[in-house]
Amino acid sequence: MFGRPFLALALSLALAAPAAAAPPARKHTPYSAFNHNGFLMRLAVGFGYTRASQDADDGNLVLAGGGGLASLAFGGMIGKNLALNADIFGSSAFEPAVVVDGEDIGDARDTTMSIGAVGLGVTYYLMPANVYFAASFGAAKGRIETRAATVFGTFVARSTSDVGFAINLMIGKEWWVGPEWGIGVAGQLIIGSLPAADGDIHPLALGVAFSATFN
Repeated sequence: MFGRPFLALALSLALAAPAAAAPPARKHTPYSAFNHNGFLMRLAVGFGYTRASQDADDGNLVLAGGGGLASLAFGGMIGKNLALNADIFGSSAFEPAVVVDGEDIGDARDTTMSIGAVGLGVTYYLMPANVYFAASFGAAKGRIETRAATVFGTFVARSTSDVGFAINLMIGKEWWVGPEWGIGVAGQLIIGSLPAADGDIHPLALGVAFSATFN
């Protein structure tokens, strides 16, 4: 049907076609490698100082002491370096000092004072320094637990506040230890207000936490 000259011309044109017809292979880079995107989970655990004051009808009461702090945040990135996350946070003090109307009456032996909260917050990363600022607001409760040994066993007395609110603020710095993992250190501040029968309780916790983040 076609002569040899036509076949020779078609073959020469095919051989001269630009190589761009086949797109070059694209280098695969993990989506979240050394960057903040996708799912976020951060665990921070540390130590610090917790103080709770109450202006009761019969005077001012303050409990304060050293203990632990913690925060568990999980959520996802909603913008460049910005995450929306749930936050479970709290603090505790072991055998806190008791001050009534400015007078120190000693430590509360075998007693633990704790504050726990569940809320919603945001985390913003300053890149490429990998410094983060986190803030959350949530519902909170306070509890005091005292253990006493008796001939019948260990007696545990608990007293809890009504549901109030607490704010968790953190400033931290992390270093990448993998494409999606960072570890670091943070300063943490918890403040709030907890209603109680004898008067509102005002907790304050301040400490240093060590954090690990998957993102």
